[in-house]
Amino acid sequence: MVARQRFALILLACAGAFGVSAPAVAVAAPFPFKKNNADPPLLSAAEAFTPVAAVWRDGQVTLGIRIAPGYYLYRHTLTVDSPALQQPLDLPDGTVYHDQFFGDVLIYRDWLEAGFAAPDAPASVTLRYQGCADAGVCYPPETTTVPVVKARP
Repeated sequence: MVARQRFALILLACAGAFGVSAPAVAVAAPFPFKKNNADPPLLSAAEAFTPVAAVWRDGQVTLGIRIAPGYYLYRHTLTVDSPALQQPLDLPDGTVYHDQFFGDVLIYRDWLEAGFAAPDAPASVTLRYQGCADAGVCYPPETTTVPVVKARP
């Protein structure tokens, strides 16, 4: 059994011993596990999924998220909270992917651009998402706040 699997089992056993329920999804790696010495270390969730833009222009907030090579975001876990949000987040379709935990889902790779209508520019938006590495490790759901910049006319 590889070290990553042993760690996951120990983590689950310790959680049960302390009365903490474990998540029903894959265990995340907050530090760089390797399958073997030839494999590169895994990125942190912040490095793998990086919001790089939140821009308000003409009544629309547009978000841009960089997704590192070898990683993907689940479409169904992506949400945005903002007092300015009046309609659901406008997301591209994504790519169909068969996931061992969720079944057939839509995912994003490389770059994601999404948006929503907002009559006034919010100061920030709260982004919630979950993603995985192709190496077989999924991260727990993440929440981050992204400042919104007003575009110049």
